[in-house]
Amino acid sequence: MEPAKLSPMQTIKHLLRETMPSRWKLLVLSIFCMAGVAGFTAALAYSTRLVVNDVFVANDASAAFQVALLILGVTIGKSAFQYANDVISVIFQRSVASAYQKMVFEKLLHKEVRHFIGEHASVQMNKVRLYGDACANVVVNVSNKLLTEGLTVLGLFTVMIIQDPLMTLFSSVLFPLIFLLVSNLSNRIRGMANAEAQLEGGFVKVGSEAFAGIKTVKTYGLQDKTIRRFNGAVDKLENRIFKIAKITKATVPLMELLGGVVIALFVVYAAWQTITYGKTPGE
Repeated sequence: MEPAKLSPMQTIKHLLRETMPSRWKLLVLSIFCMAGVAGFTAALAYSTRLVVNDVFVANDASAAFQVALLILGVTIGKSAFQYANDVISVIFQRSVASAYQKMVFEKLLHKEVRHFIGEHASVQMNKVRLYGDACANVVVNVSNKLLTEGLTVLGLFTVMIIQDPLMTLFSSVLFPLIFLLVSNLSNRIRGMANAEAQLEGGFVKVGSEAFAGIKTVKTYGLQDKTIRRFNGAVDKLENRIFKIAKITKATVPLMELLGGVVIALFVVYAAWQTITYGKTPGE
């Protein structure tokens, strides 16, 4: 009886339970670095207000040096934490990959000889390498990269609320709409890409069958019929490629358009707040 297959979420939970307890020190150090990266990223965003108000609006040359030193310090801090976090990620990833590669190699070595018949040794070793790397990538992406991005977004969102709650509310409504639009495009591209793979398979199949059975094609005079089949497969593939191109090439201009709309709305909002409520340009 074969063991039940785990869902992707169950697999992630299983990997984390296996790898985290023995590496808790690395995890704690990594979380500290992640918090540093997120905090300094938020501080860099917040410092924009100081740059505009204290330097350009106030026309204070002495403040320029102070703000410049502040930005320099924030940038150095963020870079240091980012470097440390990246190094820890590599150590973490290699540690997990090595452990799973050793485990898979040991399990394969204890299998019966018939398991190795008909498969080259390099293929077996490639499985060992890929399995270990795949497990490590999942663990690091979930425990480090995803958490880093989440903390950074939280830090920036906090700065947004402090700077302007009304604009934050507007952004919170606008962001899901943009996300849904891009997600819809991605799903359509993925579906068409799968269809393209099937059409490519049909294209190769028709051509391969023709060349493999060339004697039969020649004997029964099937050249014209085979050419029509092949041409039809090529045309279907070409049409699919054109459809995919129309969607994929639209993503960049669409994001540019959305960016322009957001900037335009921001200019109108900022002008309204400055003129009507006397807010400073930095705010």
